[in-house]
Amino acid sequence: FRPYEEEIIQGTVAFSDNSGIRLTMGFFEDIFVRRENLQEPSTFDSSERSWEWKPNGDEEGGWALKKGDIVRMRIRKVIFNPGASSEKRVNTQSEMILDRMKKEPMHILASLRGAGLGNIDWWENPATETYDDEM
Repeated sequence: FRPYEEEIIQGTVAFSDNSGIRLTMGFFEDIFVRRENLQEPSTFDSSERSWEWKPNGDEEGGWALKKGDIVRMRIRKVIFNPGASSEKRVNTQSEMILDRMKKEPMHILASLRGAGLGNIDWWENPATETYDDEM
């Protein structure tokens, strides 16, 4: 597994905190989306431990990113850390995501900002739309 910068891939929300979101692909769990790389405006709900995108800027409504949601992301940077231990670490909620990322041999910084990125349920699939061509 070696994604390249600007590649679009899918993953699953594993954990969220005020600094951003950690994503997993099942076989690889060290993908991080910093808060500034989320759709704008987004807010963090500490009681739900999830981010919510409010595309109209409304206080009411919005689209949440919760644990287990499937997302489409853009790879911003792949970072190799050859000095890191390859032993598996247990992530606790009190451990900050960025701190964990520094300890892993490879991690990825990604973005959910942009059209078509984020929760896959947010975007309509144009391939499934039908059009009436009346002449």
